[in-house]
Amino acid sequence: MAIALRSFRNTDTSAICHVWNEHHAHHPACKITPLQFELAVLAKPYFDADQLLVAEVDEEVRGFVHYFASDTAGGPRTAERLSILSALCVVPSDDEAAYAEILLDESERRQIECGALGGITKPIPPDSPFYLGLGFGDSMTGITTRDQRAYGWLVKAGYQPKAATSGWELNMEAFQAPVDRLQIQIRRAAHVDRLLEEPQLPWWHACILGHTEPTGFQLTLRSEGRVAQYLLVWSVSHELASTPESIVWMWPIEVTKNQQSTDQLIFLIAEALRQLAEERVETVRTVSNSANTLVASTLSRLGFRNSNSGVVLEKQFIA
Repeated sequence: MAIALRSFRNTDTSAICHVWNEHHAHHPACKITPLQFELAVLAKPYFDADQLLVAEVDEEVRGFVHYFASDTAGGPRTAERLSILSALCVVPSDDEAAYAEILLDESERRQIECGALGGITKPIPPDSPFYLGLGFGDSMTGITTRDQRAYGWLVKAGYQPKAATSGWELNMEAFQAPVDRLQIQIRRAAHVDRLLEEPQLPWWHACILGHTEPTGFQLTLRSEGRVAQYLLVWSVSHELASTPESIVWMWPIEVTKNQQSTDQLIFLIAEALRQLAEERVETVRTVSNSANTLVASTLSRLGFRNSNSGVVLEKQFIA
């Protein structure tokens, strides 16, 4: 079996989608189309064809690995000099482990050449440059428990668990805004506005959300005229959706130990969810670090339920 490795070519799009879909064959909602691949990957201004490595036998693509290694200002993990492993897919076969091993070995060599000191797999946004909204866990929760094949290949290659992740989902039919004395006080003291114009995002955030339709909500204190909380959500057009249901994703939230700030954030999210429900949004999804109990309790209070779990893997390279 002669396995040939090479960089991605523009003519590979259909073959890449085929490999992705075969890798995720048992999970139809994870399938990807050439249009999705074009917009979620190729259209990114930082896409580098040499960082998408293809394995083929007799000119048939059997697997690929996609990493991101760059010192781009504003990009992820630049200070730590960690590259991001965004995808590892292989067509199921008796030789799948061999394809994965060869792909990972060559990609590691190339990452080291780019100056990377280590690699990290599918980290939580904003450190996820490609495939956002696609694949297991919407490519936000690291390697999910459903992708045992990729997990095994990565561990064998020397990657080790770094952080556990939790995917969260809210069925909007069951949503009820929290109501207590503090929430009523916040309603009197503040108002929530949906930004009519597209949010002004940092360059990197705007790039990774480039294939989406982002929307911002903000909570403003009436007495001070000051924006106290901000929330970012995004959706995709019907052509890019993987399922027929209407889904909105919520940027990972940050929760502090300040109770007033937390209550304000809860009020903001609840008001945003209420508006989304009026637009017939069916599902809202987000992600968190599993160790962050403050975020977990906040999302649970709003009715979110844990939908999947995963792990971010990391490896230190030896040049």
